[in-house]
Amino acid sequence: RADVKERTKILLKSGCTIPMATVRKVGGRRVKPSKLRRQLCRSIANHASVRERAMELHLSEIRNEADAKRERERKAAVKTFVDFSKLEIDDKVMEIKNYVPRKRIQAP
Repeated sequence: RADVKERTKILLKSGCTIPMATVRKVGGRRVKPSKLRRQLCRSIANHASVRERAMELHLSEIRNEADAKRERERKAAVKTFVDFSKLEIDDKVMEIKNYVPRKRIQAP
């Protein structure tokens, strides 16, 4: 709310203009151009804040999806590494179990 008010002030100071065709009677009474200008500035500021909020939500959703994907990939990589390490250890154990020591060659 404060953000919208601040933007409205900035737009009013920057010279937000409206076409004179919009200055007309509303409900049988003439609406002042300054009031229409304020309403227009308020509307523009409100739409801008709504767009920013929607973009923030969209970006946070994308970030969350990317983080979840990264975490899944990390877990899969760790699992693959652990499985690979287990296979290597099993191979080394089998080599040790099946190891036959060579007899020393003795000179005659």
